[in-house]
Amino acid sequence: MFSGKTEELIRILRRSDLAGKKIIVVKPLIDVRSTDEIASRRTSSGQSKDFAKSEVFPAISIESAQELGDIIRREQPTILAIDEAQFFDPWLMDFLVDLMRRTRDTDLTVLVAGLDMDAWGRPFGVMPHVMALADEVQKETAICFQCKMPAMFTQKLGSSDQQVEVVIPDGGHIYVVNTVRRGVAGYEAAHRSNCRDTGHRVNTGARRTSTI
Repeated sequence: MFSGKTEELIRILRRSDLAGKKIIVVKPLIDVRSTDEIASRRTSSGQSKDFAKSEVFPAISIESAQELGDIIRREQPTILAIDEAQFFDPWLMDFLVDLMRRTRDTDLTVLVAGLDMDAWGRPFGVMPHVMALADEVQKETAICFQCKMPAMFTQKLGSSDQQVEVVIPDGGHIYVVNTVRRGVAGYEAAHRSNCRDTGHRVNTGARRTSTI
């Protein structure tokens, strides 16, 4: 969270748009922070509650392979971008493997953005598998809200032990970033200077895939 992965994805998409590429962006339906766009967020105070939208790009919310396949067949994109990939079910990995096989002789490029670890430091959803498939992996780091060092971990606020949650009832953020490993139970490890709240851009294509 807050590592700039969506901001970097949007930057790449805007350049691709200027180059005349046909772009389709999809995001998981479970991400209810927005329905028809992906958005980067910034804060001037360094506090999670003060984050506000900075850059946006049109997107389609989906939850199944059927939906994604229909969109690709209908739109015939040259760039397919997938944001917050960690929230998708395992079908996404099988879909990408098949897509890359079928389009290896085309100019389709797939860009995937998401978190590689959850609040407990465990692999998050399909992201580790997508990273293994990718030709390129670009890691972005956040800044710790506490010590202002590069942040390695996402800290989840509250007492839930669910891996996937997006918003809390008042609409605020349920996560912050920290150089200290803290799960819901409050476990702490020593601060590390190499912290990474890793957002990735992964290029996964017929040898054309990128992950953020």
